Formats: sequence, structure tokens, C-alpha cells
Amino acid sequence: MSSFPDYRCPCHWHRDLEFIHVISGQMQYFVNGAIVTLEAGNGLVVNSSRLHYGFSPQQRQCWFTCVVVDPELLELLGADERVFVGELLHQRVPTAARRHSARLA
Repeated sequence: MSSFPDYRCPCHWHRDLEFIHVISGQMQYFVNGAIVTLEAGNGLVVNSSRLHYGFSPQQRQCWFTCVVVDPELLELLGADERVFVGELLHQRVPTAARRHSARLA
């Protein structure tokens, strides 16, 4: 979070989906008027066209990953890939990763 002025990302929106996962530390996340606390291991998905931003009111460091995906990409997925993405969204990441890597082998 320290890369943002005052440990606060500017409030914004976009057409894309945004996937946030906290690696270490803690942050607050604003989405369309609601604020949730995200700690290490927590994550969320921000739907298309929603006002959102992450911030740390205590100005403490938080390491996180952020992936922004065009929703059209998900529409092009086959059945196997949709299962993988669904498992990711429901926090069954190890199961999804094992299945997906087995298909690639």
C-alpha cells in the first residue's frame, strides 16, 4: 500500500473484473459504499463498473496481488476452464490448481 499516497489507492471503476488477494498485512477495501477488512489470505472480486479502492487508515504496509480481467475473456472459456475459474472464485484454489495442471500435463 505504501506505493499509493496516504496508503490509499484513488477511487475508480472500470469495465473489467478485479481480483484482489492479500498476501500479508491488512487493508480496508471500499466497493460501492461498503467497506470490508481484508487480512492475509483473504480476497475479493470486484464486479464490472463498481466504484472501488483499497486503503490502510493506519498507513501500514500491505502486500497484495491484483488481477484485472476483461469479462469477455470469461465468456470465451470452455467448460473445463469455467469449472477452474468457478473453483477459484469459491476459494478452492488448491483443488482447482491440481485439476488444471493435470489437464495441461
